[in-house]
Amino acid sequence: MKSFQLTLFAALASMVSGGKAAAATAPEGNAIVDYVMGLVNDLISAFMGTAKDGADLLMGVPRFYVDVTIYLLDMLRGLPDRVVNIYNGDAAEQKKMNDFCVYAAGVIFSVYASITALNLVLSTFAAVKDYFSKYLVIPVKVLGSPLPDPIMKVRNMIQKQCLDRIINFTVAAWIIPLEGHTGKPSIKAAASQMATVTSACMILSSVPAAHGLMSGGADKAAAEALAWTLGTALGVQYLVKLNA
Repeated sequence: MKSFQLTLFAALASMVSGGKAAAATAPEGNAIVDYVMGLVNDLISAFMGTAKDGADLLMGVPRFYVDVTIYLLDMLRGLPDRVVNIYNGDAAEQKKMNDFCVYAAGVIFSVYASITALNLVLSTFAAVKDYFSKYLVIPVKVLGSPLPDPIMKVRNMIQKQCLDRIINFTVAAWIIPLEGHTGKPSIKAAASQMATVTSACMILSSVPAAHGLMSGGADKAAAEALAWTLGTALGVQYLVKLNA
């Protein structure tokens, strides 16, 4: 057994030393080709990573549907008790409903704002890209001489598969269009749409305060705070329409 381990160790040492010697004596490649191929390999690695992530998401879809179905069934089973509690004016049930309004307002506002921001970023990128698009074309000649055929093939591949796609990229319509997202993304359209969303979400988030004022009776300070909040919500839309 010991002799076998020594033999295996010697064989591995020989392979390592031979590999180092081969690497030391290997001829150096073309620096330009090595650089370009490094870019191509990075792109391939990125695409492969994206494909793997996509496969992982697809594998997780059945589990997601099962979890959603179980959640909906649990809600359905608890619906009769919830209806009775609402009918009886149960304070705890009403608080849950009020809290849901605040939660929904935050989610709706964040989703609308994020999607609007994404579209504006992409639209701005496309506008800047169009201005500099002439610099995204790799030259076919260097100092008046055409590129060598191997480099030209790599150049054509990068130009067609990568840079031409960037040049042709455009944002002609809203990505994931929600209510109010029509036409081509623009700052003007985004301001009007976000004003509406802001107003609606601020009103939703004021539900607990309004409910507390209704159930607790007259309260000047609470009424003034609520009036300021609702006035701000409606005033945002007014100011945007005034400057449209």
